[in-house]
Amino acid sequence: MKKTILIGILILAFFSANITAQYVTPPPPPNAKEIALTEQALVSLKEILNSPENVKMKAQIQEDVNNVTALSSFSVKDYNKLETSYTHLSRLYNNLYLAEMKLNLSNYRQFNRLSQNPERQAKKFVKNHNDVIAYYEKGFFPIVSQIIRKNSDISADGYFNPPAFAMVTASLQLLELGARSLGNLFKGIKNAKRKRQSLAKNFIDQANHLFEESQMPKWGSLGIYPPQETAGSNGNRDYQKNDNRNTDDNYAPPVDIATVESVSGQIYFEVYDVTNDYDAYMPIQQGKSNDVVVNDYSNSDASFDLKIGGKKNKRSLKRATSVTPFGTINSYPAGTLYRVKSTGNGFVYVFSINSGNKMYGIFPYQGETELLPSGTNYSYPDNAYFQEDGTVSISIPDGEYYIEISDSPGLEMPTEEKMIVLCSRSQIDMRDVLTQMETMSPAISPEERLAKIFGSLSASVQDADAYVNDGVLSYALNEDDPSVLSLVFGIRRQ
Repeated sequence: MKKTILIGILILAFFSANITAQYVTPPPPPNAKEIALTEQALVSLKEILNSPENVKMKAQIQEDVNNVTALSSFSVKDYNKLETSYTHLSRLYNNLYLAEMKLNLSNYRQFNRLSQNPERQAKKFVKNHNDVIAYYEKGFFPIVSQIIRKNSDISADGYFNPPAFAMVTASLQLLELGARSLGNLFKGIKNAKRKRQSLAKNFIDQANHLFEESQMPKWGSLGIYPPQETAGSNGNRDYQKNDNRNTDDNYAPPVDIATVESVSGQIYFEVYDVTNDYDAYMPIQQGKSNDVVVNDYSNSDASFDLKIGGKKNKRSLKRATSVTPFGTINSYPAGTLYRVKSTGNGFVYVFSINSGNKMYGIFPYQGETELLPSGTNYSYPDNAYFQEDGTVSISIPDGEYYIEISDSPGLEMPTEEKMIVLCSRSQIDMRDVLTQMETMSPAISPEERLAKIFGSLSASVQDADAYVNDGVLSYALNEDDPSVLSLVFGIRRQ
């Protein structure tokens, strides 16, 4: 059922004071000192992301891929090996090394860590970068070397020993200086209470663009395809994949590896009460839990507890978990306006399931699946309220917008609308999640589909100590818990 986002000015034309009373005077624009702090922090971040070692390593990886795929003897078997190894390497770089930095820039608590102990955080960045280098040397390069050395078309002299990459002392000092500069931004924000929301959001948005530009491209974006095999060969059979991508040997859950140690928060719904002219709680209740079996990624490259060179057996690992639906106690007619409210220190994602098993992103990105950005760049709305303890309060949709329950002419009206809220300790590739949801059969419940997508990284309500009290759902995910809590809410219809 298509969700219509109503423009606030139209709502205010029909409804009155209580909605407008929610808004405060925007903070004044940043002064010269605050602008300088932001620019200094962005320069430091650019220097870290574009350090000589990073540039050299990414250029070498691209050269390796080009050299291998240009070989006349490049086979489907070679393709599969290279794709698998490159996918692991890029995931380490994007979802661990870069993601760890992004986590340090996501809220006040993380900013504060940078300002209090930049050296400690810099050493963590170095460790993650060294993990990338270790996989290149012991995982990716041996595959490249093996493929090239068996080919007689070119000289393999340069492919007996991997090139040397190291995070030398100068690089560590660069990271420490960069971390200290980023930490100073926190101090500036902390002393500008009325401006902290706009300052933090402005920096985070600009930093996200830098991270996006610095990512290693995903394998699918390189424009490399498996070569055609001769008739009678089994190469094409080697390459065939299952349509359900979470059974693919290259599959990893669409979340960053770097995680916040612990998150907690509250989720609740508000419905606009036309009669009394105010927003009221939509009472919700917990449904019956069901057991499901999912892939266990706890000892695989999904968490990157790697054993380089060891035989992968993750497909044989399974884990039992449970899924639990939630729903509104009351039912609501077409034309009802409602929204989601979130308060907490984790990452929150919201989307709906529309007619024809089509997903629709609502937060942090809005639109149909194919229109959403790929990757794990998180963005806060203009009305996000940042607090010094790391808590962020968000209204979804942003500001003056609501979600409207509507009918689609000519289609059977469902008994309830499905609204999904993902609460996570790490950033999620929202487009990937929605794509997989659409690929799976609508006969499978949304709760089970999400559990299969995230596997053992999917937290049950028991893992998250989730409970409903007075219309508010509270949750908490700690360091030892799975990283993603998937909440499916059924909005009952009249």
